Amino acid sequence: MSGDLALGAGVRRLVLGVGVRRLVLGVDARRLVLGVGVRRLVLGVGARRGTPAAVLTGAIRSVLGEAGLTAADVGVLATIDRRAAEDGFREVAAAHGWELVALAAADLAARDVPNASDRVAAAVGTPSVAEAAALAAAGRDAELVLPKRVVDGVTVAVAKA
Repeated sequence: MSGDLALGAGVRRLVLGVGVRRLVLGVDARRLVLGVGVRRLVLGVGARRGTPAAVLTGAIRSVLGEAGLTAADVGVLATIDRRAAEDGFREVAAAHGWELVALAAADLAARDVPNASDRVAAAVGTPSVAEAAALAAAGRDAELVLPKRVVDGVTVAVAKA
């Protein structure tokens, strides 16, 4: 689609969204302001107890790459509370400057997800960790950008508000 777009009198800001990126056009004191912003995405991550930071990072990079995303697009790493207390998860979040969100199994179990697992439910008390954590931490109107993917035993899902 092509054409001209004019900001008329009284219009102060126009936001054009494409995927997870947004283009912001604004008028400020008679000048046109152009900026590119990024919506902060939420990673939901599930893994076995004691998974090292290097393995978590490798899986996360792989999944983000599949979606055409980078670590800079992410603002939050969410997981079940027992994993959030582990060194590997804390190291990954700190290394990337991401907020680490710990969620109780009961809160995760209350989330509707497209790929629930009886095996995960038996192991940790919720049928989903990655998808449920991503959706819960992203907020009320969250949607999955990428459903769960499993890489090297680490399950990763991506959500946006």
